[in-house]
Amino acid sequence: MSCINYITGGRLGDFFQQLSVVYEYYLKTGKKGIIYLDDTLGDKFRFGAAKALEDIREIIALQPYIKDVRLHNGEQFDVDLTLWRAHIFRSNSYSEVMEAIYKVEYGKRKWLLNIPIDTRWSDITVINTVDYRFPNRKSDIAFFNTLDLSKTIFVSFSEEQYNIFVMNIPLPIQIPFYRPADLMEVCIILNSCKLMAGSLSAFMTFATALHKDCVYPADTVNLMYNMDKHMPMIKYTTPDGSKN
Repeated sequence: MSCINYITGGRLGDFFQQLSVVYEYYLKTGKKGIIYLDDTLGDKFRFGAAKALEDIREIIALQPYIKDVRLHNGEQFDVDLTLWRAHIFRSNSYSEVMEAIYKVEYGKRKWLLNIPIDTRWSDITVINTVDYRFPNRKSDIAFFNTLDLSKTIFVSFSEEQYNIFVMNIPLPIQIPFYRPADLMEVCIILNSCKLMAGSLSAFMTFATALHKDCVYPADTVNLMYNMDKHMPMIKYTTPDGSKN
């Protein structure tokens, strides 16, 4: 059976959000996807498409609905996964936009599949924040203080982001920092943990794709505001009208 050819740019979180469309097309047609990465579409991958391809290969190899991911070199494609960007500042949610463009039930099913479980993380809340979408409103700070901090770990590739969190979110105890070895370990941790909390970021996208319970500010990005209507494992801290 022939494949469906897709094209997309970055960033990493957007790439993994879009895989729900690829999965739904696979369920509808039985055709696996070949996905081409192109830094000229959408946002550029932070370290370039070639590095992104290297980093995601192990994860993608586990997905039964994807035949391959490749760098784009002028090949023809059937589906442009970046079309949603034209709607980014409108009032509809990300789910609604994706459903309108691609005619699929976006995000209704877990789409990051076959990720192992590490039981050492089963009762741990994972926090990951990024300074460009930092959750420091009063309601965000109040939420972080409701967590069992003795079973909470800040997971990130960046110790600088951890330090920013510690300096800006007053907590009664300092939570530990953990740096994962690679993106595969990130996915294992998030598939295994009790809860994911923090900023809208690539880590939060992994949690969403894994249908893991997660919490982030409702006002972070307009398109993410109504996601909980489509994916009930998503929860928000109380909105206050501000933008992070």
